[in-house]
Amino acid sequence: MKSVLFAALCLGWAADMAALAAIGPLGRHVSASMVLYGGGFILLACMIRFFPGHLKTPQALGLIMGLGIAARSAFLFFPPNFDIYRYIWEGAVQNHGFNPYRLPPNDPALAFLAQGDLSRIWQNINHHALAAIYPPAALLFFRLLAWISPTPLLFKAAFLLLDFGVMAVLAALLRARRLPAERLLLYAGNPLAVVFVSGEGHLDVLQVFFLLIGIFLLAQRSSAGGYFF
Repeated sequence: MKSVLFAALCLGWAADMAALAAIGPLGRHVSASMVLYGGGFILLACMIRFFPGHLKTPQALGLIMGLGIAARSAFLFFPPNFDIYRYIWEGAVQNHGFNPYRLPPNDPALAFLAQGDLSRIWQNINHHALAAIYPPAALLFFRLLAWISPTPLLFKAAFLLLDFGVMAVLAALLRARRLPAERLLLYAGNPLAVVFVSGEGHLDVLQVFFLLIGIFLLAQRSSAGGYFF
């Protein structure tokens, strides 16, 4: 009975996430978005409460990872947040030999970029008069991605892969500490992580990924590796 109820809750949660992805940015249909967003948390709490206890740990973690990956994949084509255009711009600026810490997007020296292939990216940047504020490692990451393809889809796909990595590290932590597998749902099924990382494409997942690797290594008594990450 518990497995049937859990399956029904999973279907309801998946439908809720799919509907949230389909209606577009959260600000377009505020009331509907907030109902779906809040409903996702309620369904998540119920999924954790009625998680089938008979599953072995590898099976349980695999099931949860699958749910998390499916939900995130549905948000790959969700309209990105304006921040992602800043990421792309600052990566591309570096690839053209300029320093984004010194030159804001509206600097005359970058006009040829703003009016060229990156014109659409430039038009979607917020605060054109402000130079870069992101840490150096993040800017180097932007540079690499912009070198591959200066597009929102590529940046979002990279963040999606990092989010898969976060779930994998959390699963390893749970196994190492012999904690209940359903705790992974707190992240894998969390609407906040699904919408704002995979949907809007925010940078935070890059920091979370390396932070968790560090925590995992410290938990394994690997001090040097833990502090490095």
